[in-house]
Amino acid sequence: MRIPRQPGLYRLVQRLAGRAHALDDAAAKDERIKALVSLDRSLRSYAQFVDGGKEAARYVTPTRLAVPLLYVGARPKTVELLNSSDTRTHYSFMNQMKYSDVYIVSLLPMKHADFSSYSLRMQQDAELGEFSRDELSLAHSWAARYTRHFLDAYLKDDAAGLAFVNNTPVANKAPPHMIYTDIRRKKDIVPATLENLVQRLAAEGFDKAIPVYDQFTAQDAAFKLDPNEISGWGAQLFRLNRLEQAREIFRLGAHLNPDLGFMYDGLADMQAKIGQTQDAVKNYRRALELDPKNADAAKYLKEHGGAQDTPAP
Repeated sequence: MRIPRQPGLYRLVQRLAGRAHALDDAAAKDERIKALVSLDRSLRSYAQFVDGGKEAARYVTPTRLAVPLLYVGARPKTVELLNSSDTRTHYSFMNQMKYSDVYIVSLLPMKHADFSSYSLRMQQDAELGEFSRDELSLAHSWAARYTRHFLDAYLKDDAAGLAFVNNTPVANKAPPHMIYTDIRRKKDIVPATLENLVQRLAAEGFDKAIPVYDQFTAQDAAFKLDPNEISGWGAQLFRLNRLEQAREIFRLGAHLNPDLGFMYDGLADMQAKIGQTQDAVKNYRRALELDPKNADAAKYLKEHGGAQDTPAP
């Protein structure tokens, strides 16, 4: 059987093959990318690049990768084969993609090499295994068909494409026993990311920084801002002359890191610049307790230690 050709689609399919991690990184950073297609292996076989460990791309997380994904895979390996090949199974990136629609389509006749049309044409009959070249070619065409309908659905808002990828293989008239699908629906909530935290505070007020942050961590235990991120955020707001906003970010930092003197120093500095002297004195004292070498805090307390004014709201 001659493998059916759809030149544009097949070029896309071949470019996507083997580049899952690069695409994940791009999609996590570039909002113009509206959908992802992964052809077998990478997301499953190289979990160390996306599991949050020391080798992982730090920006690629399930919360940041909130775009629809189609994963078209070969027939699943048995537990025994996975174990004998030392394949890591401790983490599944796709299982963590709760902010995305995820479609996992397994083509049971296919092995990894069969996703390459060139490999499929060039393989010797003895290399094909238990399936014939015609059967593998047909399965390959269904991989292309699912890819096209998925991209039509999410890039062109095509209702027919969306219906196709959500149908059962039987409803799509796929050959019997060829395809297994596993569809996961995204949760209808905003992902817990720094970008979305900024948007929430811009809309609701920076005085809500602590409760909104607590909401995000309750929603996603993995969400956490590094102290340096918080301090840098507050410093940037100060440079923009948004003193009240900077004050609330340093207040968040002090709330989350009560043993870090520089958080109290930043909070006190913003309060002092706004004119909230009593509160500045209180927080400079705490900053000096945590860092006795803080000369700026000592100087301010010496000059304003007895000052009284109306506390900040």
